[in-house]
Amino acid sequence: MIDIILPDSYESKINRQRLNDIAELSISLATKEDNCSFSLRLTNNQGIRSFNRSFRGIDQATDVLSFPIGFDDPETGAFYLGDIVISLQMAQKQATQSNVTLQAELEMIMVHGILHLCGYDHDTPENYAMMSALQDDILQRVQNPLTGSIYAQ
Repeated sequence: MIDIILPDSYESKINRQRLNDIAELSISLATKEDNCSFSLRLTNNQGIRSFNRSFRGIDQATDVLSFPIGFDDPETGAFYLGDIVISLQMAQKQATQSNVTLQAELEMIMVHGILHLCGYDHDTPENYAMMSALQDDILQRVQNPLTGSIYAQ
């Protein structure tokens, strides 16, 4: 289960169901935990800069921050992985630079954040290779334009 928090002005621009489906696929491939949940907050550069300054001591905007928590939520019974914060402004800038849609960029950034919540990191060449391979695998599995399915055929 994913709890998506986003500005009303972006509601019609973001496919929530697709993000949820990709999140479920990502989690199923990245962890052995069953029944996982997390929150995804989509904000602006000012919002993510505030989080980055408060929690990492870095006074600048970034595209994504992940806050792994990892506990059994007694209210839902789910394993709560943590929180992901994404800057919509940074995502849009990166989407434009990569010539992809905002949705596609958000999907890539969200998968990256989920992998961090599941314990993956890119702090060493070996860890970078492992995390990148899994991220690439997940992204290759999503969206078959012929069927409309998120899973590649």
